[in-house]
Amino acid sequence: MDFNRSVTIANAKGVIYQNALGFADQNKKIKLTTDHLLSMGSISKEFSTVALIMLEKGGKVHGNDKVSIYLTNLPTWGKTSP
Repeated sequence: MDFNRSVTIANAKGVIYQNALGFADQNKKIKLTTDHLLSMGSISKEFSTVALIMLEKGGKVHGNDKVSIYLTNLPTWGKTSP
């Protein structure tokens, strides 16, 4: 097996599908299970992008808006005067 993978698909009602393939530790031949905690990796960028596009198309956000409009607890770092 060239790489390890774990997939969970869920909705508001719960888990629809869950599976893991490969090894948690290939040298020790410890199989990867759905109980192992893994990093999200680069795939999360695509989900964030699609979510933002959907929100923009729905009129909920606008591409030129400052993030601080929606995340009001952000620190004021990088704040510039108008």
